[in-house]
Amino acid sequence: MVLQCVVFLFIKTALGQDVTKQIIFDHYGVTQGFSASQVLCLKKASNGLLWIGTEQGLVRYDGHNFKTYRSNPFDTTTISSNYLKKIEEDKHGRLWLTPLPNLDIFNSKTGSFQRINKIQSESDSIKMVVLTLKYDFSRDVMWIGTNLGLFYSQGKEISFQKVIIPEKNVNTGIRSIEIEKSGIIWLTASDGLWRYNPEQCTVRNFHCINSNFNDGFLNSFMDEKNQTIWIGSWLNGLLQFDMQTHEMNKYFFADSIKLQNGILAIQKSGFKDEEDLLWLGTTDGVKSFDIKQKRFSNFITNDYNDIKGIPGVGYCFERTVTEGLWIGTNKGLHRYDKYKQNIKFTETPLVKGQKDWAFSDICFESGSKRDSIIWFNVPYNSFFRYDLIHKTEAPIPVILKPYCENTGPHTLYQDSEETLWFSSEAKGLTGYNLKIRNSLFPNGNPSEILCPKS
Repeated sequence: MVLQCVVFLFIKTALGQDVTKQIIFDHYGVTQGFSASQVLCLKKASNGLLWIGTEQGLVRYDGHNFKTYRSNPFDTTTISSNYLKKIEEDKHGRLWLTPLPNLDIFNSKTGSFQRINKIQSESDSIKMVVLTLKYDFSRDVMWIGTNLGLFYSQGKEISFQKVIIPEKNVNTGIRSIEIEKSGIIWLTASDGLWRYNPEQCTVRNFHCINSNFNDGFLNSFMDEKNQTIWIGSWLNGLLQFDMQTHEMNKYFFADSIKLQNGILAIQKSGFKDEEDLLWLGTTDGVKSFDIKQKRFSNFITNDYNDIKGIPGVGYCFERTVTEGLWIGTNKGLHRYDKYKQNIKFTETPLVKGQKDWAFSDICFESGSKRDSIIWFNVPYNSFFRYDLIHKTEAPIPVILKPYCENTGPHTLYQDSEETLWFSSEAKGLTGYNLKIRNSLFPNGNPSEILCPKS
């Protein structure tokens, strides 16, 4: 007997404030040896290697070098296509890949690919497209979501079985798969969220209110400890589904009338002090969501060299113990290292209200309280002294002003004798001793420096 139930959910909708939080990110591009433009999926393997799915094939990163595996139409032992959307690893050391629209299995020891051509029945008139993968380690089952429904292969032998889910329209596809420890399977698709019990063969279907069965669910992340499934959708933003009460809350990061609120990837942070933080890949860039405060933080930037942001549309995440969080976008590969975040940002308002000057050399003034006084120069302009505690420009000693203001700075350096050295276009080389607080060479005469008077 099959029990099937359709449930419409009364959803609480909220618009979380989209703010910008300051975090330092690493970017990997051509300079670091990574040549692909897009990172579509990520997987940290049990042997420590990072595997990257790109639009140019499968990429391996060992912490030092990148190696790319590309398709060769004349060699069936290569990957079947270069556009790679999903990677999963099984307990037998194999990588399961979805080079669209196919399914491949990669042997990392031999470097060869096995192209899987016999999943669907020959009677199927529609070409199968593999959309997602999910490995159940405890049961040694690889679950495969496709546009034609759900399939699986169990054990070391590769053999596929199709799962008949009562009342599930196979044409709506399977976009993501979550598996409880008990074996209950949760599926997301364009026609909602599905709870499937394989042992009892029972099904329940959950929809957004007023969705007309077209929910547009794309992906999910299950937090079984807190009995929550987070769902990313194409138009309905971020959804929080309570696995016990079946209540669903909806959160938008922007006005849905003005901007598409598409959520393409979800990953819980899991780092210390970030237990209530979700990372989101969205159509509007990479964001985070504070579960308690119900607030989004934005990390989008248009500058690839901006270490305080991530360029591009967010596609995927991979959390690791040693390297932090790997992030893939349509602009490349990035990384959030939790241990690098002991950096503080200080606004440094300059003279005349300037904010877009580029700093050059920076020195902490020896002897200042908590190293609170810094010196820096702005090329083609002046040397500056700044108080980090009071967040204001600090006065420059009168004797030094002629050698600092509008002199066209070159370099700034502090030596082991606590002498600050200033090199400028207008005044040449000048030294100022921080201990005795006087200008060593007030005339800025190079001959005095090279041949000091006895």
